[in-house]
Amino acid sequence: MEIRAKDKEICRLDCRTKDCLLGNENGYACPTWQYLGTMEKNTYCISCAECFRTCPRDNVALNLRFFGQDRVKTVQTRPDEAAMIIVMLAMTTFHGITMTPQWFDVIDGLRSTLKVGYLPAFTLGMFVMIGALMAFYGVFVWLSKTMARGRSLNLRKLDINYSYAFLPIALFYHFAHNSMHFSWRQEALSR
Repeated sequence: MEIRAKDKEICRLDCRTKDCLLGNENGYACPTWQYLGTMEKNTYCISCAECFRTCPRDNVALNLRFFGQDRVKTVQTRPDEAAMIIVMLAMTTFHGITMTPQWFDVIDGLRSTLKVGYLPAFTLGMFVMIGALMAFYGVFVWLSKTMARGRSLNLRKLDINYSYAFLPIALFYHFAHNSMHFSWRQEALSR
């Protein structure tokens, strides 16, 4: 689903108050500072629907859209989105690793070596693991730039552009992991 202006020309020509962005007596301002007159993707819209309440011209629509359509249409990449994708992939990978027996061995080793409790050992392990996964990604990007001899490639731009390829992997890994929990819960309830 997506919330968009029915007609952006109405926003451009007829709307001087930008009520969908700033709010009015009928509703609150957009909590993520989205203006329907220029909105092109769903990245920051949280579908709160305040714009439906505040638009005095009834120029707000709820549309169906295909999954990932933002990504197909968007040509501008953003460093904040790229960082979020890599952090999300690292967090979901870390979450999966914490469910393995080897993780508990690492935590027990940290606890005995550092003489700390479970929570500090887990926290340290989490930061090290997430940092290592993010560093691995950075090395991958650097190697990619190095292997493209003769081309003048910007390392930062490669870092940002590559990250978008990991978005579906991170999302579906997270979905698969949590659907496993749901199926285990359903199985336990049925017994």
